Amino acid sequence: MARCKDHLDKEYTSQDAMCQKYGMNTTTYLSRLKSGMSKKDALTEPTESPVKDHLGNEYRTEKEMCEHYGVGRTVYRIRVKRMSKEEALTKSKGLVLDHLGKEYKSVYKMCKHYGIKRSAYDGRLKSGMSLEDALTLSIKDIGSKIDSRISNTAVSNYGQIARIIEYIDSSNIVIEFEDGVKTKTAYAQFMKVNAKNPKLDSGFKKVKIAYKLDDGTVGLYCKCRKCGKEYVGTWQDIYAHEC
Repeated sequence: MARCKDHLDKEYTSQDAMCQKYGMNTTTYLSRLKSGMSKKDALTEPTESPVKDHLGNEYRTEKEMCEHYGVGRTVYRIRVKRMSKEEALTKSKGLVLDHLGKEYKSVYKMCKHYGIKRSAYDGRLKSGMSLEDALTLSIKDIGSKIDSRISNTAVSNYGQIARIIEYIDSSNIVIEFEDGVKTKTAYAQFMKVNAKNPKLDSGFKKVKIAYKLDDGTVGLYCKCRKCGKEYVGTWQDIYAHEC
């Protein structure tokens, strides 16, 4: 990768190394530059706005505030939707939360409350089910839900729309990308948009994500196996490359 310099004219071996020094995600940095921010602001502006607790004390980030009170940020965000900020930050911490935000001392006790075996609950989560579905769906409902997953679509990490065309089981589904390429993956990977299109790597070495924009545009870094050209572009740009 090419060497680069920050706003103080300090040189780094790569863009990733520079961003790491400033504690900034490279994708966020590139997105900020594209939006018109200066290099200095893109590297140094905090990614979260300052927040205040119920006493008026200000913290640089929500995460910092939660750490001060010894409560997980996810737990805090669920709590604050149904209780005051003071309660969300200071209430005795439960070990497990269900989809309604109710706290339990253990996963076992939560499963017992919903009348489901722990092994079944774990298997459902592993298959890609939401927490609510894993706790509340009957076996009959699960069958209907699987049928409804056929034709479900998701945008992959590389910016391509993928569609389920065959559902064998939770670890074995067939998806089709919008360029017509088909591949097998697990349902959980599909839902996490981690499924990769093998065609993108067939003519290029190590296709990687360079940046993601709020409008869904994904820029990919690639290097042609034939001519060696390196550049950043969308998946459509990569397919249009000629050498």
